[in-house]
Amino acid sequence: MFSQTVKCTVLVLLVAFAAAGPAYCKTFERLQPEITPNYQPDISGTEAGLWMVFNKAEESLKTSPNRLKDPELDHYLKTVICKLSEKFCPEIRVYVMRMPYFNANMAPNGVMQVWTGLLLRVNNEAQLATVLGHEMGHYLRRHSLKSFEDLKHKSVLYTFLSLGIEGALAAGGINPDLGYAAMDMNRVLTYASLFAFSRNQEREADKYGIQLLNNTQLSLEQAPVIWGNLIAEEKSAQHEKKHRSIFFATHPAPKERLANLKEYVQELSEEDGSSGHDNLNAGKYWKYVGPHLPMLLEDEINLNQFGRTLYVLRNLLDNNIEPGIVRYYMGELYRRRNKKGDIQLAIQNYLQAIDNNNCPAEAHRSLGLLYYKNGDRASARKEFQKYLDHKPDASDHEMIQFYISSLSGDSK
Repeated sequence: MFSQTVKCTVLVLLVAFAAAGPAYCKTFERLQPEITPNYQPDISGTEAGLWMVFNKAEESLKTSPNRLKDPELDHYLKTVICKLSEKFCPEIRVYVMRMPYFNANMAPNGVMQVWTGLLLRVNNEAQLATVLGHEMGHYLRRHSLKSFEDLKHKSVLYTFLSLGIEGALAAGGINPDLGYAAMDMNRVLTYASLFAFSRNQEREADKYGIQLLNNTQLSLEQAPVIWGNLIAEEKSAQHEKKHRSIFFATHPAPKERLANLKEYVQELSEEDGSSGHDNLNAGKYWKYVGPHLPMLLEDEINLNQFGRTLYVLRNLLDNNIEPGIVRYYMGELYRRRNKKGDIQLAIQNYLQAIDNNNCPAEAHRSLGLLYYKNGDRASARKEFQKYLDHKPDASDHEMIQFYISSLSGDSK
């Protein structure tokens, strides 16, 4: 097999001969970890202090009421981490937090948090591994320490400059308007620098994540799919208040990120032949995440970000993920939004949910309530009874039985 250098040389010569113009072949420049397995920081340094803080935070995470405690899901996430890096996986601890937003983060002491909103937006193991690899990139390149030290430096610089300007103002050495404008500019430039630095780290973590993903037999092409979905979700939320995702607030612009990931995938595919990897492991992913799907969707709908949530539901349906459950929650979304035409859309989705074996019993209850409000009392009674038949131990059994009794005089 030709080496990448030989292949690039041949490509350059062929293009030059055909077009008589310049050409080049870009290779993937691999990043190296800045820590070693079983790494421990110097106890006299700043990093040791950071570790101490995050070690205490980890103790709180273990007992946090927001933690989703599922040993099987935790074990599955850990196996994906080990696929990405067998050398470093033993020291990484993962915690799933019940937070309905797309996000994950990793502390310098090896603690990784995965938010449930991310699990809802990932369709297969290849996409999951992309995000986990990104977070491991932050860890292996010691981004937390660098950010902390950079923040300290710039904070000191900002304070020094501010004090100097304030001293000049007090001594009457500069025009007051000019001095206050300089202070304001100093603050803006400092904050802008911090923001740009963070985004540079995110770009590096993206690249390292793709590099780690290439260690697995999972599809590299799924990496850009995630960000394409997030861009589409943002567009769906454009007309909502505070529609901007908290994830995009501290990460590179999504279109730029999408382009970068496509470039990394192409470079690695050409170099290693990774384009032949088409494993998604979607079935395995949903084996562990699927049992939590009703809770994830309930939390998502409770955000009242209907445009965003509607995109998430449609994406799940496009991937044929639990249509009975997803159709039920789509009905719930339309019922709660209650705009013109939404009630009919809700009824349609409830009926489609009921046609699936995995439909929640609550679909019959919601359908019964809508029929009741629309004056279709006979249909309402039938749906209420089906709800109790499917869920005889329902917590609202007495209330639904009261509805049935009040409708008992109607014809069947």
